[in-house]
Amino acid sequence: LEILTRITHGKGEEGDIDKLIELSTSIKQSALCGLGQTAPNPVLSTLRFFRDEYEEHIKHKHFVQVFAVHFLMRLVKMHVRQTKMPGDT
Repeated sequence: LEILTRITHGKGEEGDIDKLIELSTSIKQSALCGLGQTAPNPVLSTLRFFRDEYEEHIKHKHFVQVFAVHFLMRLVKMHVRQTKMPGDT
């Protein structure tokens, strides 16, 4: 979350995208439950489909409007709520 916050506040650094991918992949592979395995999906999905925007914000130090940050956070929370845990009915 620190890296995403830094990027959205126009303080992203070169290498942040690679760190996000590395951390997300590591979490997916090492998590012991379904929730942990799917938690990084929103980050990985936005990187896959909007990588150019991430790079633009890092390169030009753009500050993302608060609305966009809240939208992304809502998307992450919605995904986590919809992820079923083993044993859920």
